[in-house]
Amino acid sequence: MDKRKIQYGIVALMLAFVFMGCGQKKKNDVKVYENTEEVTADHEEASMTAIITSMDMENNQMHFVSVLDGTDITLQYHGGVRVTDTKGADIGIDNVTCGNVVDIVYYVDTEKLVSIAKNAKVKTYTQIKKFLYRQDEHTAVYNGNRFPVSDYAQVFDGDQALSLVDVNTEDEVTLSLWNGSLVSVIITKGHGYVRLLNQGTYVGGFVEIGKDVIVPVTADMLVAVGEGDYTLRISKNGYSGEKSIRVTKDHELNVDISDIAIPSGTVTFAVTPEDANEVIKVDGEVIANRTYTGLYGNHELSITADGYDSFRGSFKITETMKTLRVTLQQETTEETTEDTTEATTQEGQTTASGQTTTQTTATTQGSQTTTATTQSGQTTESAKQGNKITIKKPEGVGVYFDGDYVGIAPVSIRKTAGTHTITLYKAGYLIKSYTIQAEDNGKDDEYSYADLISVLD
Repeated sequence: MDKRKIQYGIVALMLAFVFMGCGQKKKNDVKVYENTEEVTADHEEASMTAIITSMDMENNQMHFVSVLDGTDITLQYHGGVRVTDTKGADIGIDNVTCGNVVDIVYYVDTEKLVSIAKNAKVKTYTQIKKFLYRQDEHTAVYNGNRFPVSDYAQVFDGDQALSLVDVNTEDEVTLSLWNGSLVSVIITKGHGYVRLLNQGTYVGGFVEIGKDVIVPVTADMLVAVGEGDYTLRISKNGYSGEKSIRVTKDHELNVDISDIAIPSGTVTFAVTPEDANEVIKVDGEVIANRTYTGLYGNHELSITADGYDSFRGSFKITETMKTLRVTLQQETTEETTEDTTEATTQEGQTTASGQTTTQTTATTQGSQTTTATTQSGQTTESAKQGNKITIKKPEGVGVYFDGDYVGIAPVSIRKTAGTHTITLYKAGYLIKSYTIQAEDNGKDDEYSYADLISVLD
């Protein structure tokens, strides 16, 4: 009996060891699979300086494009990958993004990453605005700096890949240059759009949004503006109004100007002598009955009459009713280079030259140079007559040129040299804008763009 018990005990002990051994082996298998496979096996390593083009952390995959030759590769990421900054300090995977230029080491056979390090030789420029891609030259321009663009350059807005033509001059970007060429553009702040409503009294004036956007006011306008908070200032002929606005990325903001519209006032001209039979013009238009009703602000005035010296000046409407007294002088036979007629205001004030207008000094006539200011604040030059810019596609969308509505594509605009913004709009679709550089080269330019994206899909 004791012998049999001893045999049973030995068998039970052996079975226990077998079960324990099976359990330990499973644990080692998991450990080897997860953590030690790459250390215990021999692998061929490879390295590359590349741009991160996608980071799929759910599936533990990252995609890279070589800055040297454009080779693209997808590699497996795992918790054992070391991620460092340009000085070799550990930073973690959360501190790298699409568009970063990095040095990677990986195993060729398993396509698994070993390490990711931010490249120490790449030159990075942050908070850049007014970036412009010259498609005709394949160069990039900002703040007067110009540099070549790599054939493998990448553009990102978050994790979304874009093309260089998608970058608007109102976007804030981070630029990365490798060996003197642009290899990466990361949009850190995007742009939205501002549309003015009920701006009729300001048409012909200017609207300023922040420091960068200064454009003429037109009857139908849509302006690209960098996202953020701004003071919108609109002005015409010395009268102005302001509104606080917030521009949201990729959204259209309608700004109603009716509450700051320019009021009107009436000026009655008391001309001496009363029987001068004068012709009075305000802003180049003849008025009747010596009375003018117009918007607050500055206005040009001219008075002519047979036998009297001509009067040239300006006045400012600042109230609803005003009388302006003007005394014409007998025409002199002696030729002079300046008019010396006298005008006095209702209050009896007289200017030094004898020409007085309400609340302003008199103006003199002479040659004037008119320039046009683009949305980015750059002065354009007139191109040769007949040259045009044509927006061919997408057909059927509304086209805004430097914020001013010009028609439905395909549509042509008179070509002027300089930097311009083309904005495409269609109800139910995302607004899209592009920046172009027009040259005074005697040639017509044509542009075709991708179809707008429906917001209803």
